[in-house]
Amino acid sequence: MKTLPFALPPDKAINYDYYPRVKCLRQLLGNDAVMVACQPGTKKPKQRWGRLTLAAMSKPSHLGKLETHNIGIVLGTTSNGLCSIDLDDDAAMDEFLRINPHLCESLRSVGESGCNVWVRIIGDYPASCKITWNDGEAAGEWRADGNQTIISGKHPSGCEYTIVVEEKPAEIEFGKINWPKDFRVGLLRASAPIVHSNTVTQLHRSHSHSVTQCTQVGASPTAFAISSF
Repeated sequence: MKTLPFALPPDKAINYDYYPRVKCLRQLLGNDAVMVACQPGTKKPKQRWGRLTLAAMSKPSHLGKLETHNIGIVLGTTSNGLCSIDLDDDAAMDEFLRINPHLCESLRSVGESGCNVWVRIIGDYPASCKITWNDGEAAGEWRADGNQTIISGKHPSGCEYTIVVEEKPAEIEFGKINWPKDFRVGLLRASAPIVHSNTVTQLHRSHSHSVTQCTQVGASPTAFAISSF
């Protein structure tokens, strides 16, 4: 009987050579990236993933599923600050990268159109939210805690997810990310929470539209500078 490449290792030690897709992604994303198996050709997780932890990445049964399914990355604190900026089309991608040349060499993946720019955030960052153009048309998403992004497998349109910039995610403070002036980023809403030291606190909009301020009980306020170009 032919041994499949995702067969269980012969001993208890995890040999990632048995899981080539997972091994490749770990080399790019880091060993602290938590992955979830999704139905091929969909974005639908094969399993309940809200409580997945890094421990799953040492279980042969979990790794075997990943090898035969679409692979999503659990974002935010679960994967040590790994987040993605999902840009819906080439226009949004071009505008975002134009004012963020420091992210042009960060890991970038593509589905049918647009792209996901992958970053590892240093420090605090806002919760996941939608990004629209000023006219209200969808432009993408800021994806963090509570989200997962597909990086490998078959897109619902039939094409394959591909990695177009095969580099590690840039390590960056959230405030160093520039947002096009034609974008409306949902994190400016007063209701958007901030992820801070594994806790969620409430945002309060300041008088300036370029700064969103977070006040935590018993702590000094934390401010995010939202740079628009």
